[in-house]
Parts: sequence; C-alpha cells; structure tokens
Amino acid sequence: MGSFIAIVLAFVLLELIIWLGLVYIRKRPLSYEESWRELARRAGLEYSTVGASSSGKKTAPSVSGTYRGYSITLHRVINEIGFEWWPRSYNITAYTRIWLIVNNPSDGYLMIRNAATANVQLKKLFGVRGVPTGDTAFDKRIFIEKSQPEDFSKALLGSDVLRHALQSAFGDTTRRHIELADKRLRLQEVWDPSHMRKRNAEYLHRHLDALVDLAEAIDQQKQFAAPKEME
Repeated sequence: MGSFIAIVLAFVLLELIIWLGLVYIRKRPLSYEESWRELARRAGLEYSTVGASSSGKKTAPSVSGTYRGYSITLHRVINEIGFEWWPRSYNITAYTRIWLIVNNPSDGYLMIRNAATANVQLKKLFGVRGVPTGDTAFDKRIFIEKSQPEDFSKALLGSDVLRHALQSAFGDTTRRHIELADKRLRLQEVWDPSHMRKRNAEYLHRHLDALVDLAEAIDQQKQFAAPKEME
C-alpha cells in the first residue's frame, strides 16, 4: 500500500513539474531571436541566421524582405569603442535598427528623437530648439532635431493619424531616433536586455508599421522637389 501511494505521489509531482514548466515557457519573455522569428512570420518577411561583421561592428541575425511595398531590413548592431592598448576602455553598445528604402522625391532630410531622453534634454539646455510642429502633445514626446528644408517636417507631419502612430512608437524613455537621409529611412534604438519583455513581436510590428506610415508620407511629399529645367 505504501509503495502504491509513493508511486501516485511521484506521478502527481511529475505532472506538477510539467505544468509549471509549461507555464514558465508561456510566461517568460521571448529572446530577441524568437521575437524576430515571430515578427517575420506575422509580416511575411524572412528571418536569417547569417550574421556579418566589419571593422568595429558586428551584426546579429536579421529580418528582411518586402513589407507593404517597401524593402526593409531589421538587424542588431554592436559598436565597440575603445583603445587596443587599454582593454578596459572598451564600451560596447548594442542597437536595434530597421532600414527602409524610400523614394524621397522631395530630397528632404529629417532627424527625429525621443524627447524624453537625457540626450535630448541636454541638447535643449545648450540651445538646440528643434522644429516644433505646433501639436503640443506630439512636441512633448517627439523632438524634431533637424528638418531640411524646415517646412518639410511640418508638411510631412500634417496628418493626425501619422503623428499618433509616431507617438505610439516613442512611448517610453528609450534612446531612439528616426533619420531620413537620401533614399534611406532608419529607426534605431539602444538594445537593452532588461526591456526584452516589451520588445516582443507586437512591439516590433508596431514600430515597423509606424515607420512604413512615415515612409508613405515621405514619398507623397513632392512640393519640395526641385523644379525640372525647361527644355
């Protein structure tokens, strides 16, 4: 009788361990590789495990393909800054980047930063006023550091829907910026392992959609394009 009870208790304990293991797997934050695979599945993109490296920079696995008509690449970049003769001087910072190829017919330039970061607050302290849009809620959260021409950002961000989409992508204090230069639109943020629970596929998909919304608005801005010469 005693051995039967022991077997039953062992079986119950085993079931409990399996159940707790399944709960942990479901509740634990996904690694960034798992989140990126899920993003690729949702957005119809390709997840690649082939990394690349260059002088001072290493790239981890990436997600790439065509999304909503735009060629995009998502990857993580590690910058190593320091002196070879002083090993302890090395400072390693990781960034998550999303690249889009745009037409940019107006040939405009744009630099947008998260207004809540210490970096932006320091810039403001030293007199960098940026380019306000006139939308108080938007300007409080997002700092337009540079716009060329200056009216480019005002025309570009005239849509309430677009401003709301960008605000949703700048909803915390993460060091993050969006830059438009030539035919490339790039979103970059500092990669922090402690934020992995927030950096899931849904989070990445929201940022990707906001960036594509911005890309579409950029490609519709033609009033600043240089006039063609008369033949």
